Amino acid sequence: MNPLKATIPITAVEWSDKYFRLPEGSSQIAGAWVTQPLQVALLNMMTNDSIRLLAIKKSARLGYTKMMVAALLYLAEHKKRSAVVYQPVDDESDAFVVDEVDPVIEEMPIIQRIFPDWNVKSENNKVSKKVMIGSTIDFRGATAPGNYRRLTKQVLIGDEVNAWPLEVGKKGKGEGNPIKLALQRLKGASFPKAIFGTTPTVAGNSHISNILEDCDLVFRFYLPCPHCGTEQVLEFGERDGELKEYGLLWDDTQSTTEKKSRTAHYKCVNTSECGQSFHYSDLTKMELAGKWIAEDLTWTKDGLQFFTEHGYRTQPPKNVGIEINALYSLNLDGWGEIVAEWLKAKGKPANERSFINTVLGQDYEDKSSEKLDDEILFERREKYKAQVPERAVFLTGGIDSQRNRYELFVWGWGPNDEKWLVDKQIIMGDYDKESTLKLVDKAINKTYKRANGTEMTVARWCWDTGGIDPDIVNKRSKKHGLFRVIPIKGANVYGKPIANFPLKRNKNGVYHTEIGTDTAKDLLYLHMENDPLDPASEPDGLMHLPINDDICDKFTCQQLASERLIEKSVSGKKVLRWDNEGRRNEALDCLVYALAALRISTSRFGINLNELAKTPSTGGSSSNIDIEAIGAG
Repeated sequence: MNPLKATIPITAVEWSDKYFRLPEGSSQIAGAWVTQPLQVALLNMMTNDSIRLLAIKKSARLGYTKMMVAALLYLAEHKKRSAVVYQPVDDESDAFVVDEVDPVIEEMPIIQRIFPDWNVKSENNKVSKKVMIGSTIDFRGATAPGNYRRLTKQVLIGDEVNAWPLEVGKKGKGEGNPIKLALQRLKGASFPKAIFGTTPTVAGNSHISNILEDCDLVFRFYLPCPHCGTEQVLEFGERDGELKEYGLLWDDTQSTTEKKSRTAHYKCVNTSECGQSFHYSDLTKMELAGKWIAEDLTWTKDGLQFFTEHGYRTQPPKNVGIEINALYSLNLDGWGEIVAEWLKAKGKPANERSFINTVLGQDYEDKSSEKLDDEILFERREKYKAQVPERAVFLTGGIDSQRNRYELFVWGWGPNDEKWLVDKQIIMGDYDKESTLKLVDKAINKTYKRANGTEMTVARWCWDTGGIDPDIVNKRSKKHGLFRVIPIKGANVYGKPIANFPLKRNKNGVYHTEIGTDTAKDLLYLHMENDPLDPASEPDGLMHLPINDDICDKFTCQQLASERLIEKSVSGKKVLRWDNEGRRNEALDCLVYALAALRISTSRFGINLNELAKTPSTGGSSSNIDIEAIGAG
């Protein structure tokens, strides 16, 4: 009689509160998931069959990624819906599965029951695909045209869509807007569902803003003032350098940032009749009474039932937009945290942009260009306590080849692409002379000390073959280890994966790897926007530079910031491409190569930076073990 059993329908919020688990390592608070008041309507909208498209323009700190994973698994288990999840690039897609999806499944018996291969690697359980009973989930990057083909799904999730390219395809043969290509995957589905979410970036180049313009209605979260009951959207209290009459405010007469942040309060928008202030401690109660209200005054509290302005039931709109910022977050120490973050960012364009994007959830109005100021990078340099800082648990390097020299840069890595520049060496001499190459050999095998005295070697190098005889690098790869020193060349096609490591040796007997340089630069320049000296900055993607002119002088910073997005014409279309416009860029190229070496290490050789970070004192031995394994291979 088992086939006759019927599953009693429950909502995504009910299902998540009952079954969803937050694992150790990938969550600040591990254990059973509890849906916060802000998250109720969002999670239900993600799974409401009446809503065909949901676009969320958001800040950080709202638990969006966890909601997305919960919705994905709910739809797979409870509604038997097959899905595809797109991240900006293939490498980030792999990292998303390893860091966010697999650890959750390990904690959820309800998913394990429909996923026989959940604890073994097989054709049915890969970083690119999970085949369950009744549903299949695919994971892809958004840059390669092939990732949009041969997929028919009922659910499409596009994460961090503002980091997606403006178009996909080969130079001179673009295949179009990736959002439209992704939506094609839903053609013919009985209950099509598309979810797009992102932190905003720059106005004018924003996928999410374009999607919101096409939505039927855009909802914002209105909270009642605890004094007068006036419903209002939470807004930041400074505009154009002046404090407003309402919003998140502070006493600007205080002498220090810390003292100012302690006075953080929210003044009611109803300044004529109320004008009173409320505080972060009131936020939970206010959110429990809050409503999501659209521009035509349609509203909902739970994302399931929708009402007109006059309280009559109405059908949910098919295409829904959401705008939400970090002032609503219940994961803060208080609103003073946001005030302090703004006061520290103020006057620094890159930091102001990061605040506007990640805290206020708004597009940044860029009045100049996309170029990152090298002076800002130089000002952000830090004093390391050791050659290899504590959180850097894995070393990779990039080698740039010139006719009269080799330039080598070593980078240390922590979880989620946090990175530290560890060393720079410039070896002058004819590129093909054995005496020059022996100096490169010595640099490749150089060791670096941690604060506790343990030594680390560079686990993997990517060595550029462009502009010189590739056979020189091929021979050095065989000498140092085929998997330790990898010959590379940049792809001449936009949208390639950061590292397309081959499964077999080429005719020269080496693993020559193609590097998606544009894809890497898209990611790295996003990372560079965040200030490592700001205590409020999330560690993900942070770039740390040492106060050491031998390793990182002004010229190095100029090279790291050497490229900018400029408009070019490709097949009659206006597209943006990275271009150094004649400036020296060896430091940036070597960072791209070091990132490629990291991606090869994590995707092909099982290096897990989260696991290494749990025992950072053994970082050196971990790197050495990796090298020994490579030699054995």
